[in-house]
Amino acid sequence: MFTVFVNEIRMLLRDRWGFVFMMLAPIVVATLITGARYGTTENPKVLIPVVDEDHGSAAALIVELLGAHADPQIMSRERAEALVAVENRAPAALVLPAGFSDRREAGWSSQVELLTDPANARGVATVRTLLLLVEKDAAALEDPFAQEMVEMREINLTGDRLERKSYEQNLPGFGLMFILIAVVVTTATGFHAERTQGTMERLLVAPAGFSRIILAKLGVRWLLGMVQLFALLAWGHLVFGISLGPSTLTLFLVCLLVAMPSAGLGLVVAGVAGSRESALPLALFSVITFGAIGGLWWPLYIEPPWMQSIAPAFFTTWAMWAMTDIVLRDRSLFEMQATLLGLLAQGTFLITLGLVLFRSRHSRR
Repeated sequence: MFTVFVNEIRMLLRDRWGFVFMMLAPIVVATLITGARYGTTENPKVLIPVVDEDHGSAAALIVELLGAHADPQIMSRERAEALVAVENRAPAALVLPAGFSDRREAGWSSQVELLTDPANARGVATVRTLLLLVEKDAAALEDPFAQEMVEMREINLTGDRLERKSYEQNLPGFGLMFILIAVVVTTATGFHAERTQGTMERLLVAPAGFSRIILAKLGVRWLLGMVQLFALLAWGHLVFGISLGPSTLTLFLVCLLVAMPSAGLGLVVAGVAGSRESALPLALFSVITFGAIGGLWWPLYIEPPWMQSIAPAFFTTWAMWAMTDIVLRDRSLFEMQATLLGLLAQGTFLITLGLVLFRSRHSRR
């Protein structure tokens, strides 16, 4: 029994870098999550584009009161709609119509518009709450605005519904985490199984070429991830009525290009890890890190600024954008072309890097 114990320790220490990484991975992940969720003493203020078509005293008061709770920025309607519907940097924009201040002074009710992106349900709810706080602040100042004389009309800029169900909100993040775990872990450990089974040496001298064989094997994992994601979305559509976007082609490309960098990341992990034992914790660490930074666990806007700045460098951010666009925003292929091209570029980079690392490591054996 003692001999077996010692032998297992020796096998574990054989891959020194893998052992060091297994010790450091939990510390790095815990630090990353703590920094993302609790790294700042103050919550970041929500950006609220304000379209001031009134230019009166009542409109100025609203903007001033909003500034105590959020980050209101006055701009044109076109720019406000772009921030909400195209760039998705703001959950909603407030439009103060012409004549708003005059109607306030006359004691008449007025209507304001809230241009929303229901895909960001949490952000829209935050904006609604902030507007209620503005009413209370105005009441404290004994302003007529506090007398419930303002009506709010919501306009959805990214779809045909003002509200999204909670399961629709959760599907993109949960679905991507499942695909990451399934594809990255099986790819990383599966390639190392080739060496354990003694087939890696034969692949190195195969007439078809080492790279082609590795790419063919990687293609199976890529296809598996694509089918799993498609099946998940199809099940959600049939059982829960979740939207699958305006066209089958768009859905197919999203599944294809989301699975591509996932398989590439698995190959990178296989190239970095020195053994199957170290490949598993490294794969899990990669999944957790990419998921946390990419917004699979929480909205990007609540992350600290430094994490938001590096998020586009992680393919999970682009994958989350693509999933949200097709499930919650019903965007067309033309509207999603930049996101899909970003996934294609990151997938190509990861597969190329993984192929170089994996070939370099096993060519030395």
